Amino acid sequence: MTDKMQEGKVEITGGIWSVPSVSQQPSLQLARWSVRQTERGLRYLVGYNISDQEGRVSTAIQGFDVSTARVTTRSGRTYELVGPPGHDPDAEWVWQSVASPDLNWTDVSDEFEMQLKEHQRSNKLDTE
Repeated sequence: MTDKMQEGKVEITGGIWSVPSVSQQPSLQLARWSVRQTERGLRYLVGYNISDQEGRVSTAIQGFDVSTARVTTRSGRTYELVGPPGHDPDAEWVWQSVASPDLNWTDVSDEFEMQLKEHQRSNKLDTE
């Protein structure tokens, strides 16, 4: 996003740009993340890419390793989920820009969060 000063008003404009290839950036950390499931059953990550300081939408999710909080997507990239689910305005803007306006989707972030919490609880019990 860029800011433009015009007659004392700030105009904020944004854009969509290509992301590094999977070979250049095989993994990243995603904060303020959510998981969106489309009516076709495909699931996508939407969140804040910590290292590049940008909103990010993944390709379709292929796997979730609850023990490492890592999600693998169709592109082959791995996303480490950092912290609890949340909402990031930049990521939301990207989602609105790339998703079809008539796309029906449901937020299923709670499913992922519950699995992570259950794994943490069972690990804590194992170490006591």
